[in-house]
Amino acid sequence: MTLAAGTRLGPYEISGPIGAGGMGVVYRARDPRLGRDVAIKVLPSHVSENESRLDRFEQEARAASALNHPNVLSVFDVGTYEGAPYIVSELLEGETLASRMASGPIPVRKVVQYAMQMGKGLAAAHAKGIVHRDLKPANLFLTQDGGVKILDFGLAKLVESPLSGPPASESPTASRLTESGVILGTVGYMSPEQVRGERIDGRSDLFALGAILYEMLSGRPAFHRPTTAETMHEILKADPPALEDGKIPTTLTRLVEHCLEKDPDERFQSARDLVFDLETLATLSGPTTAARAPSRKTRSLLVASASALLAVAFFAGREVGERTSGAVPAYHRLTFRPGFVHRARFAPDGETIFYSATWLGTGHQLYSTRQDSPEARVFQPDTDILAISPSGEMAVAVEASRVVRRILGTLALMPISGAAPRPILENVSDADWPREGGALAVLHVVDGRSRIEFPIGNVLYETDASIAHIRVSPGGDWIAFAELESSGLLASIAVLDRSGQKKVLSRGWWGLLGLCWSPRGDEVWFVGTRRGVYGSTRGVSLDGRERLVAWGMEVEDVSPDGKALFIRRSSHKGVVFLSSDGSEERDLSWLDWSTVNDISRDGQWLLFSEQGEGGGSGGWVYLRKTDGAPAVRLGKGGAQALSPDGAFALAIRREGVRSELVLLPTGVGEEETLTAGEAEYIAADWFPDGGRFVLVLAQKDNGERSWVLERGSGVLHPITPEGVSGTHVTPDGEWLLAARPGEKPLLYPVPGGEPRSVPGLGSEDTPVEWSEDGRFLYVRRDSWEYPYKVALYRLNVTTGDRALVREYVPEDVRVSEVLPLVMTPDARFLAYTYARIQLDLYLAEGLR
Repeated sequence: MTLAAGTRLGPYEISGPIGAGGMGVVYRARDPRLGRDVAIKVLPSHVSENESRLDRFEQEARAASALNHPNVLSVFDVGTYEGAPYIVSELLEGETLASRMASGPIPVRKVVQYAMQMGKGLAAAHAKGIVHRDLKPANLFLTQDGGVKILDFGLAKLVESPLSGPPASESPTASRLTESGVILGTVGYMSPEQVRGERIDGRSDLFALGAILYEMLSGRPAFHRPTTAETMHEILKADPPALEDGKIPTTLTRLVEHCLEKDPDERFQSARDLVFDLETLATLSGPTTAARAPSRKTRSLLVASASALLAVAFFAGREVGERTSGAVPAYHRLTFRPGFVHRARFAPDGETIFYSATWLGTGHQLYSTRQDSPEARVFQPDTDILAISPSGEMAVAVEASRVVRRILGTLALMPISGAAPRPILENVSDADWPREGGALAVLHVVDGRSRIEFPIGNVLYETDASIAHIRVSPGGDWIAFAELESSGLLASIAVLDRSGQKKVLSRGWWGLLGLCWSPRGDEVWFVGTRRGVYGSTRGVSLDGRERLVAWGMEVEDVSPDGKALFIRRSSHKGVVFLSSDGSEERDLSWLDWSTVNDISRDGQWLLFSEQGEGGGSGGWVYLRKTDGAPAVRLGKGGAQALSPDGAFALAIRREGVRSELVLLPTGVGEEETLTAGEAEYIAADWFPDGGRFVLVLAQKDNGERSWVLERGSGVLHPITPEGVSGTHVTPDGEWLLAARPGEKPLLYPVPGGEPRSVPGLGSEDTPVEWSEDGRFLYVRRDSWEYPYKVALYRLNVTTGDRALVREYVPEDVRVSEVLPLVMTPDARFLAYTYARIQLDLYLAEGLR
């Protein structure tokens, strides 16, 4: 059935056909009631007589109408026309991803931005129990404003929701669609479990997305053979050719490989996980919601220093204890105070737990608690737990230094009933007893070399490499440990037998923070990842088989009855305002992820962004008085800078891959959008005269550079060569401080010309602000040795002499670093963003 122009379907009038697909014909139509154009998909009447296909069509309507997300096609209405069902949806202008890819590979920056939107759309669908099952380039639409829309939930499967009734696979309609052995989808983008006709979940969509990302980057399908059978075999057994283009970042390549794992347990476990990685990657190549950034060099330094925090932030929004298969374990939080849990062990009774922690205001101590009580008592001050024997003897470390939950101190023994520790051996990093009793094994550091001794004095293994986390198997036959590989970056999981023979079980792991044996003693459980700094627990058997045990949780200890102790990370970003002499200091954090971007010249106002859960998609721009009055929300976007007169806030707003520069009035007035050609806005600031802007832009097929934009003209003039960027303009408006990544900043003349150096300014200096007369530049230097500190200097740009203005060492043990720092030109007031981390202890039951 073909519908002619003018045909009416209910209230809708057909304008003409748009296209056709496997699920029907799509028409452009007019809704006279609302005065808008819509798209109508009509299922042909001869096909609608097929009950199974009709079921799927109706399921598309139910699935899509349940979603309300900017990256999913909006469904407005459903109806029938002469026996043929139809769906009314928003009308999109643009092209499908399949059409776009016909012209070849897509630039990396665009791939990341498109992928983030696809991931967010899938996350919204999966949160409602909807799996797409037919994700492919033809079902992804690129709108003219740079957005991505997911189309055609016609094969969507409604999976079980914890708040709904019986699983959809048990309902009459869904069972016909998801019956075992029935394959639905498009072959080249199917997951292995989909090819096998097995039960699937959202991770199948992530496999399809990985195949799409691969094709976007390489210009060729990930899986494509002459016949359907050969393609399906390739999906099951083969990996696509490596992405070897030198322009593709290694992190992005690993992300695609992670999506395309054959085993769903080894893929990203949710679309939210994928989006987080993509947003981190986008930050490394240009922030999604740009914060004020003095230079490319400055941004690179801040992003590098914040990378661990970004990984930690991932856990703040995750559901504790997410699992990939089998029974869902129960998690019980055991600690509630602000600070860090470092180590934890079960006592022999299986109910008492000892843990060492550093709490805000109390310092570092050893505590004891019970599973059925939130209360804890101090067992021993300034002491770390190492191990507890079956007979109730404790091995502890005293006088220890601590770095990221690894310690080095004096081994001491004490009874579990309580008594003073008895020192045994210096320079011990770890110790453990077999579960069934016996001698104590220790990790002993002697002259810089790591020794595993079992018992003490009997050296089983010695190496120059760094070793951590030794644990003895329940029967005492093996010692498991983590050892840094020759690269100095990655680590291996290995075991020693009683004769000292070493066997490597698994290689290539990052972020190893914990290790123990499984309840049955047939696996080594450890914390690590191959694709980012995540605190997830993995398991590896003695024959090298690996699996995911607990996502987002860091294992500490396991009891014989299968209970486990985990550490979970969470994070927060906040803002502190203070005077340079320290007479005023005030925490002005607003929601969960506050980032300060500018301070008014009189120190009375802060401009900041909210970019976490409170900020939502795209973030919000806020203005707040430094006296602590409530913040005022100015508009969507990422804040950049206040105008010299304080009347406007400059911000960057992003919608999909499209970005725009906006002026938000701080008082009465109208929002104004600025244009500067086809380019992506990375950072922006005002010139001192208030009539011009300095912009960092990334134009198509070109790198970042700094430009000057005349207000109202839309005309751009380059200041720096390609690859050099910055936003710090001198007070006279004649020079711009900018740099290439990793190099020291130079002064570039705004009208154009050769740059000149600044005496005394080094690549390790981060510019903060110019003095009012331009004679001095305030710079910061960060020291990453414990304790972390930030030093603020005043640099004489003529002589190169520098003077220390202020040194900041966080009093809060949870503050891991200071991120953006802003100050007034007279140096009377400043504000900074801090990153705060929390480590809590959890008890898990029901793991396998």
